[in-house]
Amino acid sequence: DKDLQRRIDAAKVYFTKGATVKSDYTAVVNAMSQFRTVANKRKFCQDYGLSFERMQESVQSQEELLQGLVDTGFLESVREGITLTSKANCNANNHRIVAAAYCAGLYPQLAKILRPPKRFVEVLGGNVERDATAAELRFFMPEQQNIEGWRAGQQARAKEAIERNADKDPLNSGSDGSNVNYSTEGLQRVFIHPSSVNFKNI
Repeated sequence: DKDLQRRIDAAKVYFTKGATVKSDYTAVVNAMSQFRTVANKRKFCQDYGLSFERMQESVQSQEELLQGLVDTGFLESVREGITLTSKANCNANNHRIVAAAYCAGLYPQLAKILRPPKRFVEVLGGNVERDATAAELRFFMPEQQNIEGWRAGQQARAKEAIERNADKDPLNSGSDGSNVNYSTEGLQRVFIHPSSVNFKNI
């Protein structure tokens, strides 16, 4: 259905508009926030190619998670967690803090991105670095059965890098690429899903 696909593509742009960090999670959060406030929720879902049933389930799951935070004393009420202007959500519009929270929650299931070697093109007056194309980027994530081993290996390599560069200026460390970790040991190659908001942006 071309019309449905058009609405879905438009929704991806709309729900990530203005975001410093473009992410599927950002799009979902923005969609849910608006879903809660609109009067005609079914029309809202129809306009943006969303499933009304899935959105209702997501809202219910959100409230259950918030109730857990209330029970443990992190929030005074579920309403406090939902209301974006509440003290608990004082950083809700700080996209970098929100993105950091995403990363903390997903770690170590985070993709490692390997870029191709630097290449330059000749232009009038000199050379400029050529941007990598999407096809040249490679993504890797820890293998499920080796997450703990991979985590320990990463910590050991980080410690070695710190000790190796202890006498270097930390502001310039790695500028020559000498301590960039290109190893893919314990990692498996993964790909951006076509439904992702970032599929056409990498």
